[in-house]
Amino acid sequence: MRIIGWCAGIGALLLAGCGDDPAADAGTLSAGRFQGTVDGIEYAVDVHCMAIDAQRFRFRSDRSDVADTDGDGLVITGTQTGDRFALTVMVGDVTHESTRLERFSRDTGSASGSGTMTREGAIGRVPVRFSVRCN
Repeated sequence: MRIIGWCAGIGALLLAGCGDDPAADAGTLSAGRFQGTVDGIEYAVDVHCMAIDAQRFRFRSDRSDVADTDGDGLVITGTQTGDRFALTVMVGDVTHESTRLERFSRDTGSASGSGTMTREGAIGRVPVRFSVRCN
C-alpha cells in the first residue's frame, strides 16, 4: 500500500507540471475581459490574464493557444514580450494574427492595442483594435 501511495504522489506531481495550463508560467493568473474589433467584426470574451513581470504579459480565452477548449468557436491570445505584442484571433477555421502589433500599451490591470493583422491564407491586412481588462 505504501508503494502505491508513493507512486500516486509522484504521478500527481508529474501531472501538475504538464499541460497547457496558463498557471504553469511564473506570474499571477487573473480573470479578465477582452473586447475588440477585427476587420469590422466585434468580439467580447472572458480571458485568463497572466502578468509575469513589467516586460511580459499574456492573456488567452481558452486553456490552449490553438484549440477552442470552451466550445464557443473563438480562441484569442495576446502576448507581450518587451516592446513587442503578438495577437491571434481564431474564429472557427479562420485565423487572423499579428506577430508585432503596431500600437500597444499596458497599465496595471489593463492593456490595449491597434494596428493590422493578416488573415491566414489571404493577401492583405485587416484592421484590429482591442482592449483587455484584468482583475
